[in-house]
Amino acid sequence: MIFEETGRLRAAIGTPQDLKVVDISSGKILWSYPWPTVDLYDYPADPLVFEDKVLISSVLQKGAAL
Repeated sequence: MIFEETGRLRAAIGTPQDLKVVDISSGKILWSYPWPTVDLYDYPADPLVFEDKVLISSVLQKGAAL
């Protein structure tokens, strides 16, 4: 999910281990949030960004977090 924060483009990327927010121009990981899934093939759904919040979710016994 691409979004703008303080005039800069960011990408929110879900992996089987965590959610990462990356600065698009530098590639630098700005922060991450642990989100281990049940197995390595259970990628989270695309994160949703609204204002200063990020919603992440997975289907297999994980749920969601804001």
